Amino acid sequence: MRGIRRHRDELLVADFFVLHQLAVNDVHIAARFPKQEHANVTFIRWTAFFEPVAAGSNLIPDGYVELATGEEVIASFIEVDFGTESLRVWREKTEQYLRLATSGAFQELFQQPRFRVLVLANSERRLRSIRKTVSLVTEKIFRFATIENARKDFFGTHWLKPVAENHQPFFENHP
Repeated sequence: MRGIRRHRDELLVADFFVLHQLAVNDVHIAARFPKQEHANVTFIRWTAFFEPVAAGSNLIPDGYVELATGEEVIASFIEVDFGTESLRVWREKTEQYLRLATSGAFQELFQQPRFRVLVLANSERRLRSIRKTVSLVTEKIFRFATIENARKDFFGTHWLKPVAENHQPFFENHP
């Protein structure tokens, strides 16, 4: 494989904000327009956040999606990770999501009884690190996958809980 060719005095720049936003957009598209047909699944809404999700919090998710099956609405916050946030930040995010889940603020804001937090990482290694950090706080509400797996088949059998090692489909009760 041939490396990047440039002169010694040239500057190579990467805009991680743009790369992150493109990945968030990919997740949105994958959830809204799945490559495989999933009967009885309806896309309800996607929300992007530019300020904290709730008063008294500094939690700003990358996105929020609601999907309906014949039986229920699955509400999910989206967190896309490229390894730029420390694991200490992930621990704080985990605690903030738990407060959002237990305080009643989520139900009031979104009119849904519960939510998931879908964490999509850019590598398996990073995914393991985040899962380990989250599992020290909770074994609930979080699901994990790589960005690449979500792009291929958002609803596929590649989601992991914080502790369990068996991959699960997005829908626990197949619609």
